[in-house]
Amino acid sequence: MFFLALAANTFLLIAFPLSLLSAPLVLLQAIMFVGLVEAFHQSVHSNLFPGKRANLVVGVFVGAFLGTSYPAYRRFHLKHHQLTNSDGDPEARFYTKASSRLRALLLIPITVAGHASIVNAAQDLLQRNDVNLHKFTMLLIYLRAVLILLALVLYPSQTLAVFLLPMLVFFYYEYFMSHSQHYQKPYAATAPKGLEHYRYSRNLRLPNWIGFLSLYTNYHATHHASPSAKWYRMPEVAASHGDIALASTVPYLGFVKSWWRHGVRTWPEEVSGTEEG
Repeated sequence: MFFLALAANTFLLIAFPLSLLSAPLVLLQAIMFVGLVEAFHQSVHSNLFPGKRANLVVGVFVGAFLGTSYPAYRRFHLKHHQLTNSDGDPEARFYTKASSRLRALLLIPITVAGHASIVNAAQDLLQRNDVNLHKFTMLLIYLRAVLILLALVLYPSQTLAVFLLPMLVFFYYEYFMSHSQHYQKPYAATAPKGLEHYRYSRNLRLPNWIGFLSLYTNYHATHHASPSAKWYRMPEVAASHGDIALASTVPYLGFVKSWWRHGVRTWPEEVSGTEEG
């Protein structure tokens, strides 16, 4: 249903580019681009479709659309699950540079795109059997860039409406979504397990329709606690975890306000708050 909704919205944007109708459609497209990120993420856990091969194929092509190598992200992300907020967590590579809030806001598109580059460059995490697939996905990513430039020359209005404008909105929505996931959470002396993840991760509260179109990526702490749960069961799983899930959930806009008060996450600041046990 999600992919059908994305296809239908894309068709409408092609048919009515840069019109009054396109404004809400661009917003929906941006939200569903975040859903594509979550689809990519779920494919790594083989939660998107019943079979591993289907998850692999869809993950490779969705990842290429998003500019991220599937095998590189798979190794990177699964290592993050193993070592969440503890020594060796590869996500530390995202948060090595401090920045002012205003500068961070202006550079959000570069920051989000930069995270994909960091994942793609994580050659140290790849295994021997990943190399050929990684090369293939990087080739797809370069092909994607060529196709976008070609589309912009041949169909500028449609390319702006379908891809470039939604991508700009996507960058800001996705930045705060991903930035919130372990923001101001303590550094773990040992990697957390099970429901312990609620201490080190966060859920965001969104209107249900936005959560659905984003494939409930806002239930990040719940995903860490139950990584094998399907995306569409996230609200149900979070409810089953009771008060511990509620205590780790904040409104999306509430998090944005917190970010503005406290500033950009940097990994050394998180580490300095090490908690024993």
